[in-house]
Amino acid sequence: MKKHSLLSLIIAMSLILILNVGTSLAQTDATDSVGSVNTEFAPLKICNIAGPGVAVGTPSTFTITTLVGETAESQQLYTTTLTVVAGPAAAPGTTQQNGFCDFAAGPITDSNGVVGGALINGIGSFQVGSMVTVQETTVNGITTVVSSPTSPFSNGITAGIGILNIMREFNEVQFFNMSSIPISIHVDRFRKHIRFYQ
Repeated sequence: MKKHSLLSLIIAMSLILILNVGTSLAQTDATDSVGSVNTEFAPLKICNIAGPGVAVGTPSTFTITTLVGETAESQQLYTTTLTVVAGPAAAPGTTQQNGFCDFAAGPITDSNGVVGGALINGIGSFQVGSMVTVQETTVNGITTVVSSPTSPFSNGITAGIGILNIMREFNEVQFFNMSSIPISIHVDRFRKHIRFYQ
C-alpha cells in the first residue's frame, strides 16, 4: 500500500513539473516590452491612399501609440513611427488593395528579447483588445479622411488621427489624403496651363 502511495506521489509530482515547464516555455514565446505575458496578438496594417491632388509615391509619416501592461499601475506608453508612400485608390467594386500599405511594429518582444517587428513567431505584435492610436503627420494643404474596414474605430479630436481596437487575426487603418484645394480650382489651373503652351 505504501509503495503504491509513493508511486502515485512520484507520478503526480512529475506531472506537475512537466506542466510547469511547459507553461514556462509557452510564456517565453512572446512578452511585451515591460515584461508582462500575453497570449493573443494581431497585426496592424497602415494604408496610405493618394486622393485628388496627391501624387502616387508621396510619403507620409505615421505615429503609432498604445499602452503596454496588464494593470493600470504597470502600464507604459509605447510609441513608434512608420513611413508609408501613397498608392492609388482601389477601383470601386474590386478587391484591389487600397493605396500602398505596410505593417506597424508593436511593443511585443520575442523570446530573445528583440523588441518590435511587424510579425514575431508568425503572429502580430499588438495585443488583442488594446487601443491603438495612429496619427499622420499633417501637411499644409492636405485633407485626410481616416477609416478602418476591419476594426472598431473612431476618429481623433483632430484630423488625421484614427483610434482602433485591435481585433483577432487582422487589423487595417486607411488614410485617404487629398488636396484641400477644391477640384474645380485644379481643373482651372490645368486648363490655364494647357492654354499657355498652345
